[in-house]
Amino acid sequence: TPIVTLSASSRQDLLANLSHRPEDVHVVEPGIHTRFCPDGEPEAVPLVLSVGRLMPSKGVDRLLEAVALARQSVHDLRLEVVGEGPEEGVLRQRAAELGISGAVRFCGRIDDQALVLAYRRATVVASASVSEGWGMTLTEAAACGTPAVASDIDGHRDAVQHGTSGILAADSAGIAAALVEVTGNLARRSELAAGATRMAARFDWDRTATEAFRILASTVDRR
Repeated sequence: TPIVTLSASSRQDLLANLSHRPEDVHVVEPGIHTRFCPDGEPEAVPLVLSVGRLMPSKGVDRLLEAVALARQSVHDLRLEVVGEGPEEGVLRQRAAELGISGAVRFCGRIDDQALVLAYRRATVVASASVSEGWGMTLTEAAACGTPAVASDIDGHRDAVQHGTSGILAADSAGIAAALVEVTGNLARRSELAAGATRMAARFDWDRTATEAFRILASTVDRR
């Protein structure tokens, strides 16, 4: 029986932990809705965007620490946190402890069009997650021409081409350094934005559907 998964890292996990034959486990990367596309320029003041549910595995506390560190070099750096969840109160308190409450905005849940606009306004999208199957928000941002700074984990390695469409980092200090690199250097940001747009072009739902049907058809033929 064929197994279809979204990423190469998920495929490796399946092969390592379950008794599947390699030829039965296929990777079909997800598509991106066409509403996610470049339009206009990011805001003049450097803006970091985080999108996702506010829960421990998303590592927003680590991102707050990284932003606090990065602001020592990029003094006007701001963070917008899109999403809701049980950690919001804790994260607001952490921002206050770090002395960056005035530079952090918790936006709650927003609709799809507002999310597209948020991606386009941002200088960089960031994620400090400790575990992801696929960095979908990073891919959506890339389609809008916005590069990523993210934790160096399997799901992010699938969604970000390190040094080309964004930067992967091991810890809060590394994420902070990457934020400074992207938000403090317009030429570098433009270079990564172009790479993000190129990378995102391959995530097309028509291609995804075609590949999935090909796998299904080959399975039916074998039977």
